[in-house]
Amino acid sequence: VPDLLRLLPGATGEQRMALIEALARVGVGNPAVADALAAESAGWASRHSAVTFLAAWPALPASVAPALLELVRSPWPGTTHSDH
Repeated sequence: VPDLLRLLPGATGEQRMALIEALARVGVGNPAVADALAAESAGWASRHSAVTFLAAWPALPASVAPALLELVRSPWPGTTHSDH
């Protein structure tokens, strides 16, 4: 998991999406992985994948609460707050 987390900042496109998926599957419950996925949810390109993987986790560490709060406060691309 630490190696995957180190690779994430420099990854782009398909490589980034593959790292997000790998982290989400092998890092379930790991606070560092949850934080990384929550941070990814702020980026439009990887938002859907990050949110989908976090939603599948049975529990989330408290450290992701601020990012999740921001996520629910911000509209998805192409929508407004009244759309959700």
